[in-house]
Amino acid sequence: MSARVESAPVGRFNVGAMAIAVAIALGIGGVAGLMVTRATEERPAAITTPVGIPSWDVQKLEAMEGRQLAEQVHAAQPAWDAGMLRAMEGRQLAEEVRRRRPPGGPLG
Repeated sequence: MSARVESAPVGRFNVGAMAIAVAIALGIGGVAGLMVTRATEERPAAITTPVGIPSWDVQKLEAMEGRQLAEQVHAAQPAWDAGMLRAMEGRQLAEEVRRRRPPGGPLG
């Protein structure tokens, strides 16, 4: 039993047709680019000056004033209340006990 495998015939690469296709593609691209360039040159650019919009420096100053106001409000409130102070004292006491405890005990 023998098997015969045939492949599709391979034609010759037509360099002339490829060169013509490349030339046509470059021509179309050149014409399209020329049209876009002319359209953008003929029409003036739309340059507008914003009216009623504060400048960047004014906005920055307003933001800084807001930060200062927030800091004043924050400073008026106590940073630590009595409950937080008791909790911190408890943590410090627990740390002292942990340091004094000999290693190898039931918790360490």
